[in-house]
Amino acid sequence: MTPEKGIPPEHRPQLSSISLPDLPEKDEKSSISPTISAAFGKLSNVRASVETVVKKQAALQRIVLPYPRMLECMWAFENMLQLGLETKGQPQLGMRVFFETGTGKTTSARQHALLKQATAATGTIPVLLASLSTKGTAKQLYVSIMSALGDGFAMAGTETTLRLRTMKALREKGVQLLILDEAHHPGRSGFSGDITAELKLMLDMGELPIVLLGTDDAVPIIGADKELAGRLMAPCRLGSLDWAMEDERRLWTEFLASLDQEMVREGISRELVGIADHDVAEALNTTCGGVIGRIMRIMLTAIPLAANDGRDSIDLEDVAEAVDRWSIEHGFATENPLNVLLG
Repeated sequence: MTPEKGIPPEHRPQLSSISLPDLPEKDEKSSISPTISAAFGKLSNVRASVETVVKKQAALQRIVLPYPRMLECMWAFENMLQLGLETKGQPQLGMRVFFETGTGKTTSARQHALLKQATAATGTIPVLLASLSTKGTAKQLYVSIMSALGDGFAMAGTETTLRLRTMKALREKGVQLLILDEAHHPGRSGFSGDITAELKLMLDMGELPIVLLGTDDAVPIIGADKELAGRLMAPCRLGSLDWAMEDERRLWTEFLASLDQEMVREGISRELVGIADHDVAEALNTTCGGVIGRIMRIMLTAIPLAANDGRDSIDLEDVAEAVDRWSIEHGFATENPLNVLLG
């Protein structure tokens, strides 16, 4: 049956009376260049598949090694939590962990939070990790905490009402330790004078201890507030590792050895790369400034170099090139001793 059946001829629509919208003209700027398309297709035939590279890079990013100083920091967090429970209702203490990016601050905090959450009662959050913006206002402090708690109206209310809402929410969620991780912006810190004053007030309420994570930029700000500084326990040792110090040289080399073995175990490299060999480890310590997070970025850069060359294993030449492409390009190093070492 046609849709026109039963409709008198005089009422049927005529094609000539229907105006169709003008189709937009083809925008040459938004069209794909045939030569680019062909060249990209040829490139995919000679390079490793994106899927292969990305899977290996994702596997590397999932690696979290039991780095001794990270474990020490996690134990210090646990000590803070337990001390807070024992002294609940009394003015609480805090701790600062201020070191450069890549030393394991946030990883330590996240791993401790996950460990506590694994055995927590349903609906509770024993350790709350909140990201602090650089706006540096007391209200923004409470907005950050409420957002971390999953409150859908985190910004609603005045500073005073937000403070009351936040403290109530922390109690209801069973939070036993609050960890504030400042946003990383060179030359700026989220721990302003307004924030430090509010932190003292929160500690005085006797509800829970607070850990502050940040970079060295925050040290003078916290140090200038002697009242707050006097309520902080000794910080964790999570700084960069100095090759000249025997114990730190050992930690660095052991970390590289563990990473090398884990990359083989995870299928990232078929064979050991050799990054823990004495001379190589020393060269990498120099290019990374002793910061463990930077070696992870170097290996992340080395993965596609090996894969695009058709190899299942990463070699030291890949690592050396990755240092050039990442460490030197980003200003973390001014020279590459690996190139000298490899001749």
